Amino acid sequence: MQITLTQSGGLAGKKLTASLNSTLTDKEWKILIDTIKANVAEKSKKRDAFSYTLQKKEEEATKTSIDISAIPAAYDDLFKKLFDGLEPAQ
Repeated sequence: MQITLTQSGGLAGKKLTASLNSTLTDKEWKILIDTIKANVAEKSKKRDAFSYTLQKKEEEATKTSIDISAIPAAYDDLFKKLFDGLEPAQ
């Protein structure tokens, strides 16, 4: 499945995106999103100058706002690749 991460906001207000092909199944995608949402509820709210969304590429209905501090450690490699690939949106 192709996943897209979008970063917006910040001082310059530029929108950055990164996409990659992942081996996640639809079931694993749901677990990832549900886990991030559950972790947000448990963590204190820190204000970040950026906001982030994650979605299955070209599936607008899957677009989900995420708190990067709530990303489970099991997905560190996936998100490292996404963050390393962020580029200005077209």
